[in-house]
Amino acid sequence: MNIPTVFLGASGVSFIFYSLYLFVLRVYLSPLRQIPGPKLAIWSFWYEFYYDVVLQGRYTWKIAELHKQYGPIIRINPYEVHISDPDFYDEVYVRGAKRKTEQWSWTVSPLTYLCCSSVVTQSLSLRDKLQTHEDLRLAYETCRLF
Repeated sequence: MNIPTVFLGASGVSFIFYSLYLFVLRVYLSPLRQIPGPKLAIWSFWYEFYYDVVLQGRYTWKIAELHKQYGPIIRINPYEVHISDPDFYDEVYVRGAKRKTEQWSWTVSPLTYLCCSSVVTQSLSLRDKLQTHEDLRLAYETCRLF
């Protein structure tokens, strides 16, 4: 056996095991596992890719069909849930000071999160002491460096 054949075989086996790992993780072990939706959409982004790229933006209409099939709350990819219930809007999008949430905190790099969370917190708590708009802007610009 030559090296390229062994490498290709090992790569193929690794890809299969990684795909099975992702399937089990996203379909059976995810905190969103009880929200219904098509298994391919729950497992990977290929379902969304097919309707958005191959069928040129038809995923919005497919989501409407999926709501008819699965109900008002569905999973549209491994990390997203789509809701078509207007009565549930206030529960999802909290207004006022009911609760503070950090939107998309998983997309922020750890370095940025660790360095900037204290800067932003300090700048917001010192908002009364800041005299000008430029002072507040400088506090936020410090965070953007990371």
